[in-house]
Amino acid sequence: MDRRARLEKLRDLLTTEAENAEGPGLAALARELRAVLSELDALPAQQAKTPTDEIAKRRAARRRKAAGE
Repeated sequence: MDRRARLEKLRDLLTTEAENAEGPGLAALARELRAVLSELDALPAQQAKTPTDEIAKRRAARRRKAAGE
């Protein structure tokens, strides 16, 4: 698994956990999620290769927008 794939998997995990968290736990998850999103943004652009990749890309963009970034 390459770096991008690991970061995307971590992003998805943090997003799922943040949806169910409250209080200080939510703040910590949000901080980590922001860091992972920043790392993903810093990686060289990758073109979507399959329809599934395109859907994941759009979902990530919606999540970033919903998170206020």
